[in-house]
Amino acid sequence: MEETGFSRFNAGFRLRARHPIIASIIFAEAAPDDDEKFKIMNDILSQLDPGYLEDRLLLDQMVLRHELVGIFTSNDKKRALYERIEHLIPNEPFVFQHRSIIERELGDDEQAIFYARKALKAKQERDRFRKSSDASFQNTLGLALEAAARICEDPLQKHRFLSEASAYFDQSIK
Repeated sequence: MEETGFSRFNAGFRLRARHPIIASIIFAEAAPDDDEKFKIMNDILSQLDPGYLEDRLLLDQMVLRHELVGIFTSNDKKRALYERIEHLIPNEPFVFQHRSIIERELGDDEQAIFYARKALKAKQERDRFRKSSDASFQNTLGLALEAAARICEDPLQKHRFLSEASAYFDQSIK
């Protein structure tokens, strides 16, 4: 346990499992199915206030830790977790970006492109007054477009997807 600052409960703490494998075994015993796992995750999320630094750090780590959605077997629960986080920190580019990655892995290319576009737009809006790189967001969109092109049967649409993906990859390299 390490102290990180002050929160609404006096001092804030970030908890880390010393033995993550043992922690995952205990969690699996406490929550054997997706509904129980989601209930626990939702209870944790319900207690967080993104206005507090420690809570925001935890939310950011939950978004960035891709393994978190791996605890669920149900695609609906994976999506619901990101929807819940999006509700807590609306218009957060990283939430949209990681939702796009999840959708791409689940094979929903339309949603992957939708969330990748949303992520890039949110990032550009948030950083419009400062110089910041959008490379990872452009690559996420490029990868979503490329994945959609792989399964597209219409040659014209496939070419559009690949051309747009190529443009985003080129921009991110620059």
